[in-house]
Amino acid sequence: MHSHRLLSLLSVLAAAVIAAPIATIAIKLFPIDYAVWRHLLDTVLFTYLSHSFMLGFNVLALTSLIAISGAWLCSRCEFPGRRVLEWMLVLPLAYPAYIIAYTYAGMLDYGGTWLPWLNAIGLETPLPVRSLVGASILFSIVFYPYLYLLVRVAWLNHSTQLIEESRVLGATPWQSFRLVSLPAARPAIAVGMAIILMETLAEYGGAHYLGIPTLSVGIFRTWLGMNNLHGAVQLSVVLLFIAVFLFLIERKARVRARYYEVSGGQTQRRYRLRGYRLPLAWFVCFTPPLLGFIVPSVQLLDWSLTAAKDWPDYWSLMHNSLMLALAAALFIAALALLLSYICRLNAADHWSQPFIHASAYGYAVPGTIVVVGVLSLSVLLDRQLESAFGPETSIHWMLSGSVSALILAYTVRFMTLGFKPISACLEKIPPAMDHAARTLAAGPYQTLGLIHWPLMRSGVLSAALLIFVEVIKELPMTMMLRPFNFNTLAVGAYEMAQEGRVSEAALPTLSIVVMGMLPLFVLFKKTRDAVS
Repeated sequence: MHSHRLLSLLSVLAAAVIAAPIATIAIKLFPIDYAVWRHLLDTVLFTYLSHSFMLGFNVLALTSLIAISGAWLCSRCEFPGRRVLEWMLVLPLAYPAYIIAYTYAGMLDYGGTWLPWLNAIGLETPLPVRSLVGASILFSIVFYPYLYLLVRVAWLNHSTQLIEESRVLGATPWQSFRLVSLPAARPAIAVGMAIILMETLAEYGGAHYLGIPTLSVGIFRTWLGMNNLHGAVQLSVVLLFIAVFLFLIERKARVRARYYEVSGGQTQRRYRLRGYRLPLAWFVCFTPPLLGFIVPSVQLLDWSLTAAKDWPDYWSLMHNSLMLALAAALFIAALALLLSYICRLNAADHWSQPFIHASAYGYAVPGTIVVVGVLSLSVLLDRQLESAFGPETSIHWMLSGSVSALILAYTVRFMTLGFKPISACLEKIPPAMDHAARTLAAGPYQTLGLIHWPLMRSGVLSAALLIFVEVIKELPMTMMLRPFNFNTLAVGAYEMAQEGRVSEAALPTLSIVVMGMLPLFVLFKKTRDAVS
């Protein structure tokens, strides 16, 4: 009993450390500087809000059209090439939005590699990539797989009995889709749309490169351009409120999802497409991966072959990225395993459970907010340490501008990716195994090592792999919190693109994409195995 109380205390302390950066933002909001609010309201706040709203609305509309139609064709229809296309529809998820942004800008903007071809077909001016419409399209072809994966699994798991009954009653395939299948996937659609909207609002690199003044871009402009951290904190609170609202919607939809019917292994009966429907299905399913993966990959490969010699620091960037991502993945996965196991041991302890679960919802918080919170907290702690130990001590630089600050930011942002899969793996292990181990005088750590770990090892490794790739792709947190003279593949590629050297950024960009494809194989295989 004493060890369980100690574990509960340790879990609460760990959760408090993870939640501290977000709490710091709330604390620094007070006292409220009304002069800053008045200045923001009179100048830029409406611009940031309106562009964020329009960008989010456009991305939601486009991703819903792409993802729902693709998920329906791949889950309910049968046509040649379906199994290949259902995998290809996931591939754009390997691309971060900022990479898609500067790749297409390098192809279609002024001086772009595709401009002579556009002129040859009669387009005298480049396509408007650096616009709200262009950003909406580019973000949509990157973010739609979030919704596609959820809706596809929902429809594969849903019983076909109701659909067959609706057809017997005279409903057309379109009426059956609209009245039966679409309501059945409503929780998955709500969750996917909430994730896409959060990702769109949190995107900094792509929006900044394309010149779209969103809230995320405004936070950095207020902080760095105006040298006003307090104003950046107040803008962060606005974005934080939006993220919390979206999280509540997602949570409500997830609770409602348990009331829908599951097939229980029933064989799926698919519509066989013939005639004009076959090429139309291919167009709908092939166009998104063509634009979101194949075209940028071919262009980046071409650039990398011609500009690879201009990257003398490539191996240094690769080394820094791999070491940082590996350290973050191992630390977050180990901490998530510890917290998940403490939740299992202390399932009846109602005072520690909310703290642990609250620490696992950082993925709903945009990276720009995490940056502000971690930097504010680290600067505050540095000042306290300096006042306690004196300015001559070297301990003050160990927090802000250090790898430890980066690891803390990654932990706040990506704990969800570790905690949720590992908790799911633990829930599949029957409690009877714990009771049997206890009767054999095995302690909690022996039970974890000898019984639980062999059963959940693949789940923990999958979670660590997902965290590894997210850290490799992460841009704003790494760019703002990295130590001096410490660059990664993401930061190096983005800085090159900002300087107009897009072709030279191709080699590190391709490295990010290749590593981003690794968890997609794991993720897609798991979803396919779950419904097979």
